[in-house]
Amino acid sequence: MANLETDFNQLVREFVWNCGDADAAFNSYFDVMDYEQEDCDLDEIADFLSELENDRSAVEIASKYGMLAAETGNPSYIDEGEALI
Repeated sequence: MANLETDFNQLVREFVWNCGDADAAFNSYFDVMDYEQEDCDLDEIADFLSELENDRSAVEIASKYGMLAAETGNPSYIDEGEALI
């Protein structure tokens, strides 16, 4: 099978949804995208999420907007967080 192209915008969205938790974002990315892990460049995905997790500003934004989305049930906060990151 051909490798599927990484959707970095979706990775950022999953990072926000998961309040800055890179491991949870990694797992939920595959659930949302319905990709098989063996069909993707796992190093590229993991490296990108690791960069986000090591970016204090990104983690603060993801935590804030992910919590707002969870508390209010309003997914538009995820869009806002993604845009800020």
